[in-house]
Amino acid sequence: MDLLKDFYWRSYKRVKARAPHWKFVIHDSFRFGVQYWSQFMRGCPDIALDTHIYQAWMAPGTRSDYFSNACQQKYTIADMENAVMPVIVGEWSLGTDNCAMWLNGFNDNLPGFPNTQCRLVDCPVHSTYLGEGFPGTPLDITKPIQGPYGTGQSGPAFGKCPVTSDTAFGQDDDVEFARNLNLKKLNAFALGHGWYFWNFKTELGSRWNFLELVRQGAFPKNVSNYHDSDSDDVFAACEKEDRGEFLCAAKRGVHPDDLERGVDYACSGEHVDCSEIDTKFPTLEERADWAFNEFWHAHRHSGATCDFGGAAHLLSTTRVASLEQQQRLHRNTETASSSAVTVIFWSFVGVVAGVVVVVVAGVRIMARHKRRLEYSPLMSVNV
Repeated sequence: MDLLKDFYWRSYKRVKARAPHWKFVIHDSFRFGVQYWSQFMRGCPDIALDTHIYQAWMAPGTRSDYFSNACQQKYTIADMENAVMPVIVGEWSLGTDNCAMWLNGFNDNLPGFPNTQCRLVDCPVHSTYLGEGFPGTPLDITKPIQGPYGTGQSGPAFGKCPVTSDTAFGQDDDVEFARNLNLKKLNAFALGHGWYFWNFKTELGSRWNFLELVRQGAFPKNVSNYHDSDSDDVFAACEKEDRGEFLCAAKRGVHPDDLERGVDYACSGEHVDCSEIDTKFPTLEERADWAFNEFWHAHRHSGATCDFGGAAHLLSTTRVASLEQQQRLHRNTETASSSAVTVIFWSFVGVVAGVVVVVVAGVRIMARHKRRLEYSPLMSVNV
């Protein structure tokens, strides 16, 4: 960081010496936080910090995870604006995974990505950008993905190209989901000094395509000024997230070691007292639920996320209440069903017992009648 800051400072002085009216924008080198930039160039005129805020490389989570993460960016942006310098969100999109091709380079991807099921669409056989005669064109739809590759793979295969999933959150209406996510991002970015959406246009998909998102109604009519007829959509977009109406809970099925590490991290932070956690909660998952939720609510305004190395996710309190109601209903149904089965069982036992009693009584009566016939005196004898 010291080397980078020295470079920025020397460059700033040179630029201002030659072009005093120019604005000077520096990149955060993917380290966005007051702890990295506190007091650096504070008070210098005509400066701004460029940061790139993407969700495409987040660990898979719930819809609430992505909505809350989008809204939480406002706290870090506000802190940076107040303590350091103006902030520009120089790159962002509505991508919630990195399925879209070549985000990490031509035919390349990060190891282990994409980590969700991508949506496949027909590739443009005759590319918009590459003319005839360019190597690899027109696309041969009979071949699998072709090299060269980097550390990962990303490219067309058998005429199909991957784009952002439209079912990862169980959404029935992906356009509505994208619009809600976009409004929350705009709500957060409004605390800064502007933004640049990446990209203006793409060949495939819409989550990285500004023009297509505008056509779908994901953006306000006037993206430069929210103080118009639909401004409330932007400024009210994060009301629920700002109130913290979520629970940060441990994911089920996660390896116990991951939960243990997450609990250790949460309990090592401020405002989380874990001294009685073992006595209050008998299972590891219950301890993780409590510790994760306490830590997230205590630190979410400072930019903390509900992730814990992929071991946690956010659940809407409405959904949690609904799940609890369903569980209670299920338990009541089970109890009622059990009671009904018990009644039916004992009724059946009673009927069977009654039948047995009647049969036994009948057998005994017939036996007594037979014995009477055997030992009764002869009433008449025919000679």
